Formats: sequence, structure tokens, C-alpha cells
Amino acid sequence: MKALSIRQPYAAAILAGIKRIEYRTWATAHRGLLLIHAGRVLSAEAGFDSSLGDTTKLPRGALVGIANLLDCRREETAMEEGVEIEYDWHFGAPLVPFRVPLTLEGRLRLFTVPDLVMPGLLAQLEPEQRRQLAAIDETLADRDLGSGHEAR
Repeated sequence: MKALSIRQPYAAAILAGIKRIEYRTWATAHRGLLLIHAGRVLSAEAGFDSSLGDTTKLPRGALVGIANLLDCRREETAMEEGVEIEYDWHFGAPLVPFRVPLTLEGRLRLFTVPDLVMPGLLAQLEPEQRRQLAAIDETLADRDLGSGHEAR
């Protein structure tokens, strides 16, 4: 499964539904479920810190949840120096934080998380959360959580 590293508290804000758009300098064709990886660096610029509690205690350097990437749109903003181009990544339901984050080294851009870690992450989900995710990505419905192997 693909993952995206996002600094805290932005990663937590996306999973809480507070932040629906992530801004990037690059586009992606990916749509659907993405693992959200909280980067090791805590951003000091966030303006919604109080709604997330003490942001210094948010997990970092770990997979913290799954979000649904609905769209990626190019935006142009006129600046004195010319035109600034950014890409707005639009996230929506389901937004599922993990109860127990999984420590993992992040990467730049989208990166692939090894299949062998997925059963442990999916085992944390409530049945309704699992159904919501499987409705978007059918391969999640076929995972056998007990053995760590896909169902046959």
C-alpha cells in the first residue's frame, strides 16, 4: 500500500477531519486509500494546535492511519515574482487513525509500505472501519488478519 509522510500536527489533523487539504509542490495520479506517515519533524506553523491537544506528544516517525485521497488539483496563485503553482491534495472519509502507530522510516513523495506490516495495522481496525476501507480497496477485504497472510 502507498504512504505519504506528513509533518505533525498536520497528519493528525487530516485523520481527525480538521484538515481536508494537504498542499504539495507536486501532483499525483493516485486516488483512494493512502497510509498516513507522521514525519519525525514537528511543524511549528500549525494554527489548530489546541484542537489536537499537546502536539509535542503526537506520534512521529510512524504510520498513524489511513485516509482516502479524493482528488489532486493544480492551483496557481499570482505572486509579485510570478505565478506560484501548488497541488491541493483533497482528503475525505474514511479517515482512520491507528490505535497503535507503527514506527517506520518515512520517505519523500509517495512510497510503498511492505505488505508484511499490513496485517498488524489492519488488525487494529473496528469491523465497521474495515468495511469502509474495503469498499474503496477490495484487496483489504481479502486479508486474513489472524495469520498475516492473504485469505485463499
